[in-house]
Amino acid sequence: MSLASVGEIRPVGEVRPIQFGYLAIATSAVLFSAKSIFIKMCYAHGTTPVVLMTLRMGYALPFFAGMALWPQFIPASRRPETLSRKDLAYIAGLGLLGYYIASVLDVVGLQFVSAGTERLILYLYPSLVVLFSAVIFRKPIPKFMILPLVFSYLGIALSFGSELTGKGTGRPYLGGFLIFLSAVTYALFLVGHGRMVFRVGPQRLAAYSMLAASVCVFIQFLVMAPFSALAQPASVQLMACITAVFCNVVPVYLFGYGVKAVGAGRAAILSSIGPVSTYGLSAVLLGEGPGFMQIAGLALVLVGSLVLGLGKKK
Repeated sequence: MSLASVGEIRPVGEVRPIQFGYLAIATSAVLFSAKSIFIKMCYAHGTTPVVLMTLRMGYALPFFAGMALWPQFIPASRRPETLSRKDLAYIAGLGLLGYYIASVLDVVGLQFVSAGTERLILYLYPSLVVLFSAVIFRKPIPKFMILPLVFSYLGIALSFGSELTGKGTGRPYLGGFLIFLSAVTYALFLVGHGRMVFRVGPQRLAAYSMLAASVCVFIQFLVMAPFSALAQPASVQLMACITAVFCNVVPVYLFGYGVKAVGAGRAAILSSIGPVSTYGLSAVLLGEGPGFMQIAGLALVLVGSLVLGLGKKK
């Protein structure tokens, strides 16, 4: 036995960093996907989208503010580079697009479709990133991606068909359209944030973008609702807090750690557990059990999105 092989021996039960990475990615995907479940549960108490978004942002704001201010408390030699006003304006625009507009469209659309269908429509964003990259950066779409694109949209068509059989609220077309627009704006956010993420870092970029989005959410609330609207039942306050902390803040940390540990390709595979977990949670907590068409649609969307995600070099 060589010294090199001896160095690979670990105590029984010790977990390798890469195993923590797998666990972090999977947990992040499940927590982030659970957001739609808690939103639907709040709607059952009569909470409006404007109030719900304000409560979520209010609970999440201290955490993202801490992430943004953290560089000020470390030695100057280790601080990240200072951003110019142009950079900050660009990041604020990204926050407006990806964390405000996309969130508004998603939260409103969730009133009209099931949580499972909502998650599937949002999971189209890898295909939209490919399409927008082709248009904006003049990158031709590789031939091997054409079939996965067809799979993704055919899967959505199958899943959406179940919304037209009477399970929805009577306005599934509106809900599906709004959530698709949410996926479009989030894909544009991802296309635009690629130039900044390597300079700023994923956690810091998310913090700055979320702070900008928070300003927009609070202004929206002041315009559309009285302060008394924030006096929601304790159950709604609890679910809003859980959504903010465990479905927004915690996944950001976990996903950032997981990608560094296992790589982007493996992270894409593990993230596919998100839509699957949404169907399971919605069946248990909301009584929205998936039918055959939704399961078939889920399979097609997952195959298409995974091929698209793994086909990227970066």
